[in-house]
Amino acid sequence: MGNRSYRVEELTARGGLYFENIQQGFSDCRFRIRKLNQEKAVEYLRILWKRNGEEDSFVDFYYGSLQEEERRRVRAEITEEEAAYLDQIDIPDAPVFLRLDEKLLEICAKLNDKEALFSTFYFTRYPCTLWGNYNQEYVEFCPKKRKLGAVLFDMDGLMYDTERVVKRSWDEAGERMGCGRLGDHIFHTLGMNLKRRREYFRSVYGQEFPFEEFTEIYRAISHRILETEGIPVKKGLYELLDYLDQKGILCAVATSSSSRHAFGNLEKTGLRSRFRTVISGDEVTKSKPDPEIYEKAMAALGVEGGETLVLEDSRNGLCSALAAGALPIMIPDLLRDLPDVEPFLEGKLQDLEAVIEYLDENFG
Repeated sequence: MGNRSYRVEELTARGGLYFENIQQGFSDCRFRIRKLNQEKAVEYLRILWKRNGEEDSFVDFYYGSLQEEERRRVRAEITEEEAAYLDQIDIPDAPVFLRLDEKLLEICAKLNDKEALFSTFYFTRYPCTLWGNYNQEYVEFCPKKRKLGAVLFDMDGLMYDTERVVKRSWDEAGERMGCGRLGDHIFHTLGMNLKRRREYFRSVYGQEFPFEEFTEIYRAISHRILETEGIPVKKGLYELLDYLDQKGILCAVATSSSSRHAFGNLEKTGLRSRFRTVISGDEVTKSKPDPEIYEKAMAALGVEGGETLVLEDSRNGLCSALAAGALPIMIPDLLRDLPDVEPFLEGKLQDLEAVIEYLDENFG
């Protein structure tokens, strides 16, 4: 196969974070512990691979330097197809770095999980080294300061405390229609656009569910609440935008809400001019968790995922950002914990105010 080996000097010349022992990594780099079983390790490696690209993804692979008995033990842990795949790679009889493709990624993650052959993964476009496995824990190393090109904001539940308004309006609309209180369904639809919400409600209540009537009623209720009580702005939003403006960091909104709703809220809160671009739910063909909306926002700003922080509160939004190769931070709103997603995130912070300190510590 065309997967040639690379020397340490070649890896470090590309920006790879290489050290002789893990203690050097603890000293020279910022690090965190990620709890990853085999399935989650594969998923997270794919996220890093997507963020960096195959040309900048490597693994140290010393299979070729093993004795025959050791090789047999390794091969016993993988399928015949996977063993045949390794046989096709020209692996020198010495520890080497190989480019990481999707198949090799899966094999190495499996061998790491079974503690049959330990590999360290190096990503060089946006430098990151993943070292493990220690009882399904991986140590992730990155530079003490990283480059930040842009911050993307979700809107409802992140910038504005409007998800609670929606929940109240769904409860009231459902009772008016004789369906009972429907507010709890918001926990299953956070981050969805109108089309996906329609599909959700009809999957629960049947195709005859009058979604258009429900939407008209709840929007009128929401409008009444917001006109009476005002749009509740989340703590730290203005301060964070001031900070990003001072640092010259690009900002954009990527929301599943309609453009009318998005621009209306921004105008009413005096924030329209603070964002370089706004991508709304009616400008994309696929809703979150599909990456389209964040890919479109990054393209509009001219930035890549590895230099883009995404602030989100919902599972769908966080998964969308991960799939786009960006760096998502969860700011909890209605949902406080997402254990299936949190192992892959850049971070989890209590509010937007805390983002300022996080940026000071990690980027520059």
